[in-house]
Amino acid sequence: LKKLGIPAAQLRTQGLSIAAEYDYSREVGRQFIGYAARNAIQIEVRDIAMVGTLVDAGLAKGATNVGGVRFFASNISVARREALKRAVERVRADATLMAEAAGGSLGGLIELIHSPSFEGAVAYDAPVAMSMKVSGQERTPIEAGMLKVSVSVSARFGFLSK
Repeated sequence: LKKLGIPAAQLRTQGLSIAAEYDYSREVGRQFIGYAARNAIQIEVRDIAMVGTLVDAGLAKGATNVGGVRFFASNISVARREALKRAVERVRADATLMAEAAGGSLGGLIELIHSPSFEGAVAYDAPVAMSMKVSGQERTPIEAGMLKVSVSVSARFGFLSK
């Protein structure tokens, strides 16, 4: 991975285990056959075009499990601000409609609260990656899909009776 240009700061060990393996199928009972080592790493990639290449490189070097591919935006501030603006406009429009339906009009803003959240798209899981490599495709295709920034806004307004 480092040879493909991934800096050490973007690689992280997530788990490492070594366990004895036994064969229980023999008539003798449990027969020690060796050790199984598992090393799970997390890779942060900033160039989406590289993800398929990295998956393929891992499989070529003997990886037997690839999974948990997730996408996140590195900067969501512009999208978050637009989402907040639209959410406040929507909550005001809904409150105006409700006040008018109740026979009055919307009063002043009393309270405004928001709860931010971010959702990223999951591309695929390990069995898909493995089958693509086995089927002979040149490179595992990766599509980031749409990343969604959402906010939750609640507001309290005064009610003016007519």
